[in-house]
Amino acid sequence: MRFKTYWSLTVLLAALAAVFVWLGAWQLERAKEKTLVQEQFNTTTNVTQLRNDVPEWTTATLYGQLDPERHLLLENKIFKGRAGVHVLSPMILSDGRALLVNRGWLPLPPDRSSLPDIPTPATPVALAGRLGPLSQPGVQIGTPQTLQQNVWPQLMVYPDWGRMERALDLQLYRQVLYLDAASNAGFEDRNWTPFTMGPDRHRGYALQWFTFALTAFITWLVLGFNAGRRSAT
Repeated sequence: MRFKTYWSLTVLLAALAAVFVWLGAWQLERAKEKTLVQEQFNTTTNVTQLRNDVPEWTTATLYGQLDPERHLLLENKIFKGRAGVHVLSPMILSDGRALLVNRGWLPLPPDRSSLPDIPTPATPVALAGRLGPLSQPGVQIGTPQTLQQNVWPQLMVYPDWGRMERALDLQLYRQVLYLDAASNAGFEDRNWTPFTMGPDRHRGYALQWFTFALTAFITWLVLGFNAGRRSAT
């Protein structure tokens, strides 16, 4: 059986295969990185005081007073198919430092005609959770809304440390306490993870890209043998 191919076709399919292999390798690297993050997430130690060098997703148990009124409601949070918000409440710790506590999800009417009630402990409490980065919704579209100092609670789409600090008149610790699911000071959807796409998803994407690369090679072989068969007749 003869084999015949063309340089243009070979170069095209080889380039596609190389790109697919590179994308597969990149997905495997992302899976490796997230596996390390997950291991750190699972083996972290607990802290009881804030430090500037606390690694992300460290577990913490902190004592202080939650602000009963000044809540920031982070929009576009979907839970069980329903639209809602994550409640970010300022907390003043016993040492005077301030940080935001993500207390979980509450529903929001589609027309935003009313904001949810946010029951908050009236006395100082000890809260357990994980210290993690400020949630970001992705690509920012348009100009972020201005946060007011005298309207509470208020909605927010694009969280920003500077705007939040000016509205709250507080200097905030640059990590958020994601409240533990067992705490009775929070709401729904508090099964926190360090990422939205886990290592297994990246491995699955890697397999797809490697499959595309193999398909390009098989296509090159099939077209080459077909061309060789036609030229022999």
